[in-house]
Amino acid sequence: MYFFLSNLSLADICSISTTVPKMLMNIQTHSRAISYVGCLTQMSTFTIFVCMDYMNLTAMAYDWKGAVASVVYTVVTPMLNPFIYSLRNRDIKGALRRLHSRTV
Repeated sequence: MYFFLSNLSLADICSISTTVPKMLMNIQTHSRAISYVGCLTQMSTFTIFVCMDYMNLTAMAYDWKGAVASVVYTVVTPMLNPFIYSLRNRDIKGALRRLHSRTV
């Protein structure tokens, strides 16, 4: 998970650093002009880093889902086993039937 977080922060820093320097220069010089090559370079690098952001977020979501599934499988399932086996007992079944018939 730390690997994905470090890649996510690097991609965020790089995507911001592609637009902010030009914006600060435009504010300082009161100019809005940008060359065609400069615009293409800025937009392509920004798009690359934003796509990296989305890929990292997707990988983090799948990693989280796998971690939660493994916890459920290793912790919750053994905790439910005594309850499941107690449902096989005739006394427990009879008590549940009486309880269900009272509520209905």
